[in-house]
Amino acid sequence: MIQVIGLLTGKNLFVLLAKPFLKVKGAPTQAQELQRFNNMLAVIFLTLSLLSFLIQLPFLGYIFAAMLFLAAFAAICGYCIGCTVYFQYKQFKARRKLRM
Repeated sequence: MIQVIGLLTGKNLFVLLAKPFLKVKGAPTQAQELQRFNNMLAVIFLTLSLLSFLIQLPFLGYIFAAMLFLAAFAAICGYCIGCTVYFQYKQFKARRKLRM
């Protein structure tokens, strides 16, 4: 629910709560559009995982949950998979526009 609220409002509750404790001077911030895209991916994977469990496909549910876990772990280690997907999506969109 927190991720969905963040997706709808554009504000991430976890970030708002942690900001006073983790503030680093001069640290670069992500673009709002990129944050929304990453949040949307998280909501999609969590929803697909939940739906998989609801329709009695636990293996698929664990796969979607594991994919989100790996993306979060990679982000903690300094690599943003969502950022890479977003960049590729924008490149694809730009190439598609050029062809038309």
